Amino acid sequence: MFTLKNYLKMPVAAALVCTAAGMMTSCINEDLEPCEARYGVRFRWDTNLVGADAFSGNVHSVAVYGFDSNGILAFVVTEKGDALAQQGYTLPIDDKNLAPGDYTLVAWCGIDNDTPDESFIVSDVEIGKTTLQELNCRLERQVENGTHFSREQLYDLYHGTAYGITIYDKNNADFVGDHVYSVNLTKDTNNVRVMLQQFGKDVNVNDFTFSIEAANGELSSSNELSDEETPINYEPFYTATGVADATSETRADGAIQGLGIAIANMKMSRLLYKKPTQLTIRNTDGKKVLQVPMIDYALLAKDFEYNYLTEQEYLDRQDSYRMIFFLDSNGEWINSSVVVNSWTVYTKDVDLQ
Repeated sequence: MFTLKNYLKMPVAAALVCTAAGMMTSCINEDLEPCEARYGVRFRWDTNLVGADAFSGNVHSVAVYGFDSNGILAFVVTEKGDALAQQGYTLPIDDKNLAPGDYTLVAWCGIDNDTPDESFIVSDVEIGKTTLQELNCRLERQVENGTHFSREQLYDLYHGTAYGITIYDKNNADFVGDHVYSVNLTKDTNNVRVMLQQFGKDVNVNDFTFSIEAANGELSSSNELSDEETPINYEPFYTATGVADATSETRADGAIQGLGIAIANMKMSRLLYKKPTQLTIRNTDGKKVLQVPMIDYALLAKDFEYNYLTEQEYLDRQDSYRMIFFLDSNGEWINSSVVVNSWTVYTKDVDLQ
């Protein structure tokens, strides 16, 4: 007889043993015969600056790749749509063709958006052949004259891994019940808004070109940069000329003048600390107005708000960057200060080498 006492002896070190709404029915019943072991994956995205799980409102498709103890692909499970928004959503894993043992899970989420123009593509895989090292996720890009670039408002991409996921022997009644494993996600896409303001003059966005160059177009199964070294030029998917208040100039009556400001929005793949990433602005003559190390400048605001995080933790949790650069009346970059995410940083006191 399967009893509650026996059920509570089940090992739970690697799993959250619980009843998953909509996926599993409980085996906890004194009057029932033992039921089978059932497995599922529950996702969390709390690697953000708020620290709260925001999975259900932001992630709309999941794909989980399971690798056996030899690092060979054993199964792939996918889901998308409204089901992911349900409270306590759990992705079931069918274990009927899986050998008992420990598995590694790799999740790529946000790759299926029901559109022919997906932002990221996972490499072709074959169960029983593809290795963990061969699994990667590649940014879709355009190529012109040998230059790789992206001008798209990319769909958000998320990555997660889980290790030591155990599939138990079906003949061992001690392990019947529900085994739900947690996969914590990292967001791999970033919004970058660059604004260019010139003191005393209006700025027209059409007078400039904006780009961010980074060799981050392919991510490995461990969410690191793969061996691909092809730089990607990220260019704006949206530009505009807005109005900003310039406190440096006032009218005779003391009112602040509104000055034109150039705005460029770009979206790019994962930022990795110490990996070269260059933000460049040029004028219509091709002259370089400024070029700065994007990641170093992105980190300038970290110490004001999140100095307890490491550089990479901050880059993984912060997914939106706003940078304002200033030109003097001659159109030259004033490199003594920059506004990063509402913080004014005086760069003459900062080592950006």
